[in-house]
Order: sequence, then C-alpha cells, then structure tokens
Amino acid sequence: MSYQQPPPPPPPYYPPPGGQPPHTTQPPKYESDLLNTGVAGGRGYYQATGGPGPSAGTTTIIIREFGPYPSSIECPFCRCHVLTSVSYTPGCLAWLSGSLLCLFGLWPCACIPCCINDCQDARHFCPHCGQYLGTYARI
Repeated sequence: MSYQQPPPPPPPYYPPPGGQPPHTTQPPKYESDLLNTGVAGGRGYYQATGGPGPSAGTTTIIIREFGPYPSSIECPFCRCHVLTSVSYTPGCLAWLSGSLLCLFGLWPCACIPCCINDCQDARHFCPHCGQYLGTYARI
C-alpha cells in the first residue's frame, strides 16, 4: 500500500498595497432583484426591474391580503377591475371545530362547521378570466 501526500496548502493571501481587494466589480443585476417601492394601505406593492436582455422591462408584483368576503381589485392576469368571486372550502378552523365536537360527544354535529361559511377558508377568483387570486385562511 502506498499513501499519497495531501497537496500543499495554498499560499497565504496578502492584500495589495492601498488596501483594495483585487476584485472590485459589482455583482450583476438579475430580474429577481426586487425593489420595494412602497406600501399602501397595508398591501405590499413591489416592482422588479429587468436587466439588459430580451426581457428588459418592468414587472409589477402586487401582494394582496384578501378577506373573507369578495374584494374589489384589479386582476393581475387580465387587468380588469373586478369584484372577486369567492368559493368557500373547509379549512383548518372547520376541521378543528368538527374534531372538538366529536371529542365532546357531539359527533352528529361534527359536519356543521363544514357547512358554515364563517368557519371555512375563502378562495378568491377573478370572475372575468377565472384565475385563482388568493386565499383567506381563518387559522
């Protein structure tokens, strides 16, 4: 058996005179770099700037917090000003409520939270183009 010696360690780094590192260029800008352009009314409004290339332009990303009822917004997909359509689906609150009813012996009433809109999560859709816009989760 023959053992190989590990390679020697690299030479130590000595900064050049003047204290500047040898590489002083800035990292390139990417489309995923987000610039916060403000927050209006508790809703985030962000703008991504594109760098040079075929997709040079500005992309607007609106982060919207939905409520349990239909909201008046501008759809980011079709750019129409619409009142969202809402569909209710059982979420964490409905399942937790039903489980607690079963735990306390009220198992015949366990499906009631799944029938009450105020116990369900609200999923918002654009009525014009049908795109999913967001969910309001009770818990």
